[in-house]
Amino acid sequence: MTLAAAYAATPAAGALRPFVRVEVHADVEAVAGDWADLGPTGSGYQAPAFVAAWARAMEAKLRVVVARDACGRAVALLPLHLARVGPLTAARFAGEAWANYQMGLFRPGAEWREADVRALLAAAGHEVGADFFAFTRQPARWEGTDNPLAPLFGGLSPSPAFATPLGADPQVWLDAHFSRATQKKLRKKLRKLDALGEVRFVRAAEAAEAARFLDALFAHKAGLAAARGEPDPFADARVRDFLRLSIETGAMEMHALVAGERIAAAFGAVRAERRLSGVMVSYDGAPEVAAATPGESLLIEVVNAARARGFATFDLGVGESRYKSELCEVEEPLHDTAFGVTLPGRVAARLWLAARAVMREIKRRPALLAKAQGLRRVLKV
Repeated sequence: MTLAAAYAATPAAGALRPFVRVEVHADVEAVAGDWADLGPTGSGYQAPAFVAAWARAMEAKLRVVVARDACGRAVALLPLHLARVGPLTAARFAGEAWANYQMGLFRPGAEWREADVRALLAAAGHEVGADFFAFTRQPARWEGTDNPLAPLFGGLSPSPAFATPLGADPQVWLDAHFSRATQKKLRKKLRKLDALGEVRFVRAAEAAEAARFLDALFAHKAGLAAARGEPDPFADARVRDFLRLSIETGAMEMHALVAGERIAAAFGAVRAERRLSGVMVSYDGAPEVAAATPGESLLIEVVNAARARGFATFDLGVGESRYKSELCEVEEPLHDTAFGVTLPGRVAARLWLAARAVMREIKRRPALLAKAQGLRRVLKV
């Protein structure tokens, strides 16, 4: 009997576990059928194309864990990658900071008790060779369904995510987020772009157009970072490769506010069954463009288009900012989990959770956060 089978065969109180064995695969294609079967239970960040693009660009050590029931059906899929933490190996959800929502995929209807989840992680950890699991940014519920990993949550993530339900009437949504006076000001500011040519909102229909919007986003981000005296977060070649792969494979879609031939603002998003999730947004920092607040107008148009496309929810991901709370009134708490597999891993899991708690406390205190960010810039870490 394998170790995974042993965990599955010894449930608490005589009840059967949801799974009888786990498998580990090093690539996405090997479990394409299982992924398609379970995929609707996750976010756009758990889409196989997104995971594959991220793993390829970041040269991540991808490990896809699939748990199967007695009939051979996949009942859980965990898209993981392995990373060294000192002398130990940590298993984390694929996507890292680029995945605003991180979770496993679980078959609806299966009952997962805390003991079952612990058994799953213990078996998976031994199979992939991990000392501990370190999961961040996990929602307690996703699209109305409880997260089976919730019983293992060890604390809140440092920052929440921000979302908004779209409803049926675009004007009702707009009035709830912007006063009529503000809406008038936004329209007036947008007309400033008429001098540059016809103003239009575009969702890229083909890869070449999406690549053009992405290149504009890179230029916007570089210009704004230089103006602020900050490093460009998109300068890393691996980040650019990942984003290019994401749009080439259709994992990410690109939107833009275009004035004539000029891309005034750009926006990238990933899709799930009923939710559109924003990954990144940018705007042209030139005074004659920035004065029109094109990023804000673009996001409002993306929301309207998302509703028309049948999405029920729109989100702008993790991190506090004025534009997020203005557009997305629902604050979604996210959670961290650490689970030790080996004895050193259990110690590391406790330390990791403690470090995350410190990060959360720093984020809550503006003075400490400013000092931490200043120190980070000095140390270039």
